[in-house]
Amino acid sequence: MRGNLSSESTLRVIRELLQLDGPGYALPDEFFRRLCELVDCECVRLNHLDSTAETHYFSQGYAVDEGPFLIHPVPWAPENDAWWADYWTSICSFPERSGTYHHVQLNTDFLTAQQRRAHPHTARDTPEMMLVLPDGGGRQLRLLVERDEGPGFTEDDRFLLLLLMPHLERMYRTRERQRAGSIARITPRQRELLEQLRLGLTNAQIARRLHISEGTVRTHLQHLYDRLGVTNRVAAVMLMDRLDDDAGAPVSTTMRLR
Repeated sequence: MRGNLSSESTLRVIRELLQLDGPGYALPDEFFRRLCELVDCECVRLNHLDSTAETHYFSQGYAVDEGPFLIHPVPWAPENDAWWADYWTSICSFPERSGTYHHVQLNTDFLTAQQRRAHPHTARDTPEMMLVLPDGGGRQLRLLVERDEGPGFTEDDRFLLLLLMPHLERMYRTRERQRAGSIARITPRQRELLEQLRLGLTNAQIARRLHISEGTVRTHLQHLYDRLGVTNRVAAVMLMDRLDDDAGAPVSTTMRLR
């Protein structure tokens, strides 16, 4: 971490970090950049996953070499199967196996360097911190702080994430409520379109069913995506399924990621 944790300059940066707002999906984009700078690392990312369903929902963060990024939804790829196959024997699954959440773990907490390099998930053996928050069901939020090289993270670094933990969770929940409010404000036509998306229909099929042009379908969908804060149909369906699931409503299985 840059600077002493108890210094006035560091505390000022932390206060500014906690007051951030602005563009961003799960958290403000600026939050990741500022945290990356404060911890002196190459990448900070927030992953949303469900280990029981072997599914990643989104990954938002900041990398020094590419800037802010958002992968939503996370596409399935052949290597995903191998990653999940090794998951339960890796330190990544420690929170589920131990029931330890609201905790910050370093990859050096568990194994020797030789043991870490022998496992596919930790073969690079670069410094990493992980903060894990439960998110209902089997879902979790994981804040990952990564260095490509250099010294490992310190106890001050760990304590910093512990200090940020309740505020990070509050920021995320606030944005979740805002998205839920956006769902409540969609028009009857937009909700009708969303139900067609849940059935996996193409724009042409939706147009025929609703007796409108494909151009009108595209326009309605863009307005719907803007309202929900998503960029495509899969993300829109996943958001609706997530909110329905939390409310106890029947959940569509159409278009779910593996």
